[in-house]
Amino acid sequence: MPSRRAASFAAFALACASASCAALLGFERLSADDLDGGVAEAGPDGPEEVDAGDEGGPCRELGVPGPPADAAPGDVPPVLGALRLLDFGLEVDGGRPQIPGLNLDLTCSVDVASSSCTTKLLPTTFETHAKDKSATGIDNAGFSLIEYLSRLSDVLSAKAFNEGLQAGLYGAVLRVQGWNGLPDDDAVQVEVFPAIGFERNGDGGTRPAFDEHDEWKLDSRFQVGGVLEASTIRSDRAWVTGGRAVARFKEITLLLLLSDDPKPFEVRMTDAVLSATIGTDAAGRRALRDGVVAGRWKTSDFLGQVRTIYLADSNGLVDTTLCDKVSGATLIYTGVKATICDGRDIRSDSEDNKDLPCDAVSAAARVEAYAIDKLGAFEASFDGGGRCEDPAIPLGDDCPP
Repeated sequence: MPSRRAASFAAFALACASASCAALLGFERLSADDLDGGVAEAGPDGPEEVDAGDEGGPCRELGVPGPPADAAPGDVPPVLGALRLLDFGLEVDGGRPQIPGLNLDLTCSVDVASSSCTTKLLPTTFETHAKDKSATGIDNAGFSLIEYLSRLSDVLSAKAFNEGLQAGLYGAVLRVQGWNGLPDDDAVQVEVFPAIGFERNGDGGTRPAFDEHDEWKLDSRFQVGGVLEASTIRSDRAWVTGGRAVARFKEITLLLLLSDDPKPFEVRMTDAVLSATIGTDAAGRRALRDGVVAGRWKTSDFLGQVRTIYLADSNGLVDTTLCDKVSGATLIYTGVKATICDGRDIRSDSEDNKDLPCDAVSAAARVEAYAIDKLGAFEASFDGGGRCEDPAIPLGDDCPP
């Protein structure tokens, strides 16, 4: 049976082979002087027009609250939660999508001239994909790719991504430690544990019940030292202001398993921000709601995942990986690469507004987490061993400058 995800990528690439579709898949600078306001979201009718010359106001705000000036001491048990929502742009409010994101580059990019990194995009391509998604400068070029791919295959739609989570194919566990339990705390720690599937719940079921008895299988690649119950994805700086938790990370990895391919497809975001309200569920347990995760997906990392996509039987290719020395595989990869490269809208290293070329895709998703009792066991995920041993597409392939 062909991999549904791989078949979708193949169909997309072949459809784009003769033209640049310029769409992205997705998914400070955190300055204490500039951070202000709540999570920014685009209106249902799309981006509002903004003044690119605005040097202050929302164009200089990330879209999350900054650290509190004062915080009382205290310590409560760790808040442990598993994702129950991973939304890259589900249809809401009568079928209109809600576009998640933050103003990662602290810039309102309304046209090529106002982009925070240099780009060779045509104005029409920039308008469709790289232009900010709201008057507050939301960066989420990845949204347009998901929107486009959903027209080709519902397997790669925002709805399908979330359904994969609901089915327990993949997920993540979040842990907040060192919190004083109050609306304001200037120093907490947040960890993310990518999950490669669901283990069991209290009644022995193999699908999440979304209650405290759920146990998720955690990817051992992100286990500290291979032995500790700690994650390598740990916040550099995190706080709680007005009940809103904010954490910054050098890197966050989200795993997607949407087909029969056992290798997780990794969305690896640098300079990432996770923000969510710490509230309580119906049972009075701590939970994370109304959250957003956003970051910069470097094109070389993106292409590194694309090159390992496996085709069981699709578009005339059988038992083939896109990196293989097969003309059809190379054609598909080349088409996907052209699309990714056309969609670059941000720097991966946070060196914004310095006349440096765009080398990453901004990506974001809405997230929510429900309370669970324990982390779950660490297990090894399939790392794609045996793929790309004699590749036509080399490791480290990237877009041209």
